[in-house]
Amino acid sequence: MKIKKVVSFFNSSTRAYKMLLTIQKNTGTPEHRLIQSVDVRWLSFHKMIERYIEQKECIASVYHRLDKTYHVTNQDILIMEEFFEILRICSVALRGLEGDKYATSSLVLPTIYGLKNKLRSLHLHHESNVESRRTLLNSLNLRINRHISEENLTRLKIATAMDIRFKSLQIFMDEEKWEILEYLRNIYNLNLENAVDQENCRNQNDLDSSLDDLWQAANVGSEIDNHNSELSRWNREATSKTDPLQWWKKNHERYPVLSKVAKYYLSFPATSANVERLFSKANRFHPKTRPNLSTESLRAQLKVSCNARISN
Repeated sequence: MKIKKVVSFFNSSTRAYKMLLTIQKNTGTPEHRLIQSVDVRWLSFHKMIERYIEQKECIASVYHRLDKTYHVTNQDILIMEEFFEILRICSVALRGLEGDKYATSSLVLPTIYGLKNKLRSLHLHHESNVESRRTLLNSLNLRINRHISEENLTRLKIATAMDIRFKSLQIFMDEEKWEILEYLRNIYNLNLENAVDQENCRNQNDLDSSLDDLWQAANVGSEIDNHNSELSRWNREATSKTDPLQWWKKNHERYPVLSKVAKYYLSFPATSANVERLFSKANRFHPKTRPNLSTESLRAQLKVSCNARISN
């Protein structure tokens, strides 16, 4: 790709980089280095394009002063700027799903739905970008069908239904809405039945048989109608742009059973980004220069680091 070759040139040429800094200062352009994309680094390609667009005039000036052939044409820039809009939408979606300080499981389906609509609504003028959008949408549908099992899809739907922001389920067809509500009702009734003898229902490997453990703090001696009214009250709740975990924490006394259901389904991470961050952090704490660091010490340091982020 032309852009990657240009970025590699500036990263390998001290003369070109110093000249770029000088032009940046003279023109008032932000003094930023160009970013090279790395296949294994999330969003690096998006960041490379974004930085290149920011510095495009300075880059062209450096090539002109060095009397080097600049193979990136104005047409290439126009195509790249339009393509960047596709990347920007995808970047917003990824950043939302990779968070670790808020619930992400309930964001998966709304994010996918919104991502598809945003991409389809883009007014693209270049055939290469139209084809890129088509490929992206097809790949997205293929990966969803291939990698999200029916069981996990149901979990994601329940998580969405338990999020105060999306509880209206507008992204689903009417038939899907009824399926979600029916599934939630079945889980609810299963909890009431199993909670009669909680000590006999502690199989953590089976989702259905372990739900009673999640709800053991509920008032299981109440009448079924009272529990059903809890579902009815939730259905009447208005949507709100509020963090779902904070909302359920604030309203757990009004919804003693549903709050347990919500916390369970909202606890699943949407991506593996948190795990990857943890491995990167572990590598910093346990470099090659500290080969004798014990597993217990490494675990303690990671706990302190992670808890410090949560407390802040």
